[in-house]
Amino acid sequence: MGSPQDEASAEYSLGLDYAARGELGKAQEAFERALRFQPDHIEAQYDLARLQARRGAWHEAVAAFKRLLELTPDFAQAHSELGLALLALGRPAEAIEAFEAALQRKPDDPFAMTNLAVSLQERGEGRRACDLFEQAIQIAPWMEEAYQGLTGILVAAGNLAKAEAVLVAGEKAVRDAAKRARLQLSLGFLRAEQGYLDEAIHWFQTSLQTDPSSCDANVALADALTEAQRYPEAIEALQAALEREPRRADVHARLGSVFESLGRHAEALAAFKLAIAIDPECLKTGRPDWSASYKRAMTFSEKSR
Repeated sequence: MGSPQDEASAEYSLGLDYAARGELGKAQEAFERALRFQPDHIEAQYDLARLQARRGAWHEAVAAFKRLLELTPDFAQAHSELGLALLALGRPAEAIEAFEAALQRKPDDPFAMTNLAVSLQERGEGRRACDLFEQAIQIAPWMEEAYQGLTGILVAAGNLAKAEAVLVAGEKAVRDAAKRARLQLSLGFLRAEQGYLDEAIHWFQTSLQTDPSSCDANVALADALTEAQRYPEAIEALQAALEREPRRADVHARLGSVFESLGRHAEALAAFKLAIAIDPECLKTGRPDWSASYKRAMTFSEKSR
């Protein structure tokens, strides 16, 4: 048997191997054994904390990050990740303290800025949050979350023109396809809110061209096409969404409503029944027109017997 440090290193390496293979339970056990051999093993403590966060064990993750910060109080990233774990537990005041601690140690960290801004925004401190989002964008023009956060504040303030300008700037700056697609999706929602339905449809279609795997973009496109009474195209978009997420009750309900608008009562009824089978409450909690469409489809079905 080697020294405690050697044993800790061996267990830590084993934990990394388990984590890489997705065997998270075994990885956690290995990291914990490493810490029993060497309680001040910073890497093992950090990876244990991150693993617990990855598993959604937020209480354990908070405790692990706090133990880590006792060992290395100037670890800015650990303060940020502690903040995220605290947010997951619904403890925003403590999360804000953690993000602020991260920025004290690394003032130009755009991730800490954005997370702090999101937390402040939720607490109603929009002005300070806006400043932080803008700083994050200046430092990291590729940070989609900062554009989205700043847009949310501007929309809430009724400044739709500036919100659109922020999203357009982000759509040009962000290179990651999935993130750029989300910005294009937000542009579609914004143009729809402004009453420009054709432009909204354009942005939803652009989002799908950028990231064809997005179910949400297909649903948004279908909603806009339905509002424009372009029902056959809406059906295509909803069917494409169901190819990706077949158990989304809301999408089946949307499909039923569109079929009913076309007078295709049997298909409408079948779609609504699938929606109810997946989520019995979906028609009660969803859009009011879904229940009305379902009742019409039921009425026509009974008359045709």
